[in-house]
Amino acid sequence: MASHIGRRKFLAALSGAAAWPLAAARGQQAAKVPRMTHEFVLSNLPPSVAQRRFALGVVLVLLVVFVIVAGALGTLPLRRIDAFVPAYGTAIFIIDSITAALLFAQFSVLRSGALLALANGYLLTALIAIPWTLTFPGVLAPTGGLGAGLQSTVWLYVLSHAGFALFVITYTLLKDADPIEWQSPWSVRAAIIASVGSVTALVCCATVSQPAMS
Repeated sequence: MASHIGRRKFLAALSGAAAWPLAAARGQQAAKVPRMTHEFVLSNLPPSVAQRRFALGVVLVLLVVFVIVAGALGTLPLRRIDAFVPAYGTAIFIIDSITAALLFAQFSVLRSGALLALANGYLLTALIAIPWTLTFPGVLAPTGGLGAGLQSTVWLYVLSHAGFALFVITYTLLKDADPIEWQSPWSVRAAIIASVGSVTALVCCATVSQPAMS
């Protein structure tokens, strides 16, 4: 009887000792899953040779078309279209807002600070398109709406492009960094909400202070 009980204890200890390496291996495999997933995400995949050639071809075609059109229409006065600027600003707002939303969604999955920075850049250009359009001369008033001065639209344009460039630089510096795996779903939502609030506050401050800058 005693030998039977001792044999059962020995088998239990042996199975427990064998379970530790198995659990450790499963933990390592689970830790590798996010990294393997990151490698197959579109934003992390390097462009192929064919894609690089296609992009270069598109740029060359656009350059040729621009030179031809600029040369033919450079001295030809065109008729003023009042709806052009509002349509252009609306298109920028819609396209960049969709891009920012997609990048925020991808950040919530990958926990990449680089994607968060890039999403903030697109959100900045989307939101700043609203005061840029409203302060453009001739849209709401001959000199621009929202109490705009002579250089209000220019300053908003500079802020939009300079701010977006800074966010792109931040993305380039952080794109090879390890993802923030320790963040909980709540902290990810908090980071997105804080980013949206900060960019919105920046655009509001720029809109309010633009008469003084001009």
